[in-house]
Amino acid sequence: MNQKILEGILEQYQTYLLVEKRNAENTIAHYMSRVHYFINFCFLNQHQLFFTEEWDLSAIDKRVVEIFNREHVTKKSWKESSVQVYERSIKLFLRFLVKKDYISYNPLKTYIIKPSIVSSSEEIEFPSSKIHSFFNIPLKSFYQIRNRLLFEFVYSMGMMPSKMARMTELKIIGNNRIHVCFKGKRDLEMPAGEDTIKLIESYMSLKNEEIPKSSDECFWVKKDGKGLTPGNISNILGKEISKLDEHLKPKDLRKMGALHFAENGADVRSIQTFQGSKRLSPVQEMNVPEFNDIQEIFKRTHLRNKV
Repeated sequence: MNQKILEGILEQYQTYLLVEKRNAENTIAHYMSRVHYFINFCFLNQHQLFFTEEWDLSAIDKRVVEIFNREHVTKKSWKESSVQVYERSIKLFLRFLVKKDYISYNPLKTYIIKPSIVSSSEEIEFPSSKIHSFFNIPLKSFYQIRNRLLFEFVYSMGMMPSKMARMTELKIIGNNRIHVCFKGKRDLEMPAGEDTIKLIESYMSLKNEEIPKSSDECFWVKKDGKGLTPGNISNILGKEISKLDEHLKPKDLRKMGALHFAENGADVRSIQTFQGSKRLSPVQEMNVPEFNDIQEIFKRTHLRNKV
């Protein structure tokens, strides 16, 4: 890579950020420092990246960015947020190169960071035997049942704490289905395993017997009747999942459920549906025939419907 040509391109890029993108000076400084850092990485590792001696910016592609990400996650313990910041900066730089005809296309235009690159969960095994053992631990108190059910909703149904905190009502409507109401969001009907149904019945029974009614109208409550916040739910999940493995985090729970779902033969489309993909939300309507197919897949393949 010719250093003089590169310096000229970077000067043009800085002007582009200022004039065309109208970024503030400190924002420009951040963008420039990240691009400089990334290009310097390419220079220092050009043999590892299989670049020729006369490589140019057109050599940068998805493979190079993935190596860059993996190197910094493993050796410098970068978090997902850091990887995403650099990815955005590199994407913007490549977009500029395309616009100015330095390269023919942007190889990162549709690039999405691979979860395996930025998550330590790939290095942690999620043996189904641990899950079976965990779910077989007997429960007695209201707190134990509530916390296990929270765990169940994330693991088996792919719900996020922010969404669970908006739950106002849940009804069991037969044939292993539940109807869930949310504050400010549309209702959902979804399949649930027999063990999940029993857990829901136990929680609702104890809630009616032991917990004072509150004006919060929250499905998930504390002992005083006040609703759980997303932060409360995340903390509870963190304590529950640490019983499986101290290295696991709440965000790993959804991935664990999807992983076991896939290992038992579920297709990607079904997994995306239970993980809450917006693109597949129409199939969650019970009057759509395709949802019945997904429910059968759930009954046949999901670990928590086999315990």
